[in-house]
Amino acid sequence: MEQSSAIPILSTTNENLPISIAPTVNSVITKGNKRRKKNNKQKQAVVENLTPEESMRKTQRQQRFLKDQVEIAKQRIYTSMETKPSRVLNVEGDLDLEAMTIKGTCQKVEKEYLRLTSPPHPSTVRPENILRKALDLIQTKWKDGSCDYIYACSQLKSIRQDCTVQRLKNAFTVKVYESHARIALQSGDINEFNQCQTQLHELYEEAIPGEAIEFLAYRILYCIYVGLQAKKADSNTGTLGMYNVLCLLSPQLRQDKVVAHALHVREAVALNDYHQFFNLHSEAPNMSGYLMNAMVTTVRLRALRIMCKAYRPHLCLNFIKREFRIRGLEGRRFIKECGILLVNDKTGEKKLVDTKNSEIVSVLSDQSSLI
Repeated sequence: MEQSSAIPILSTTNENLPISIAPTVNSVITKGNKRRKKNNKQKQAVVENLTPEESMRKTQRQQRFLKDQVEIAKQRIYTSMETKPSRVLNVEGDLDLEAMTIKGTCQKVEKEYLRLTSPPHPSTVRPENILRKALDLIQTKWKDGSCDYIYACSQLKSIRQDCTVQRLKNAFTVKVYESHARIALQSGDINEFNQCQTQLHELYEEAIPGEAIEFLAYRILYCIYVGLQAKKADSNTGTLGMYNVLCLLSPQLRQDKVVAHALHVREAVALNDYHQFFNLHSEAPNMSGYLMNAMVTTVRLRALRIMCKAYRPHLCLNFIKREFRIRGLEGRRFIKECGILLVNDKTGEKKLVDTKNSEIVSVLSDQSSLI
């Protein structure tokens, strides 16, 4: 019978190895272990025989080596950061403040507002101490009348931008937005005012001190304004905002003079009580009158339509002027453009309104709807 020519399979143990191979493998393993033990003993002996000076030099060499490794790692991090594209907008198209947060170093007090199209550099952003000087300068110029609204608005928006990119949220930030809101009201810029008061609402919710009650009243008046400007198809515009504001009012807040005045204005507008509205307009506290100025034309036109239905056939023009507080050039322009038809009275002067044939307009020629 022929012998098998199969090659024996090697394993990690020596049991299955051929007798001629097993001693060789054992000798190799034994020599490797002996060599490692010998090297460890030699290293230990060298360390034990080092003098203190040699040991110190060895430690210093190790520290230099570690320092070099740290510098190399830092360089790799910086290189990877530089190769990444800078982000300004997030996936939703809004400013990515996390990626843009910086600490400004610019010492320039006045700076024109420019919309960001790339991440701002610290050298172009003013720190808080410079921003305080800039705000004081703008407030002084505005009070003195040495600057117009376009300049003041640009400077204030620039201050707001520097606060935003540095993520400043403190009492100074509130002061900036409050100042800009008041100047915008004085200039009749309702849209800019709304931007400021919206941001102020968020800051007040974070318990940052400011004139929260005053601007709560302004917010009520703004919601009234939005409701008056809304088109018929959007008659609920402003209602949701008003509902949210009313939910914030506690019994104590309702007793506040400024808030109570705003609530009375809301009631007068809702009831079409133009007589009460103009009485409240003449008694407006703080800067509430500026917001009510934006409502005056709409309230007058609504009241005229009611009058033309309630009074027939004629209505005295002087009565309308007295009720609507119509005076001066602005009053004459309103009478001319509102759509009333004037007829002669007994003296032959056109001082009577033909309520039947008058066609009251919805808006004046220079008045545009907000919505």
